[in-house]
Amino acid sequence: MYYISLAVSSILSSALIIVVLMLYNTIESIIKIIGLGMTDHPLAIDKKKDKVLNKNQAKSLK
Repeated sequence: MYYISLAVSSILSSALIIVVLMLYNTIESIIKIIGLGMTDHPLAIDKKKDKVLNKNQAKSLK
């Protein structure tokens, strides 16, 4: 019983660490995009440019 509780505890602890790291990466990306004004970040999408790109791609597929 001791080893089972130890294993469950370690799994839950590692899951918490993973969640904290994912939150850190998300906040870091938000700071880069909004605070530093990065435009070439994969998460920084300009909706106007995206619409133009989608129209161009649709024309090229026809």
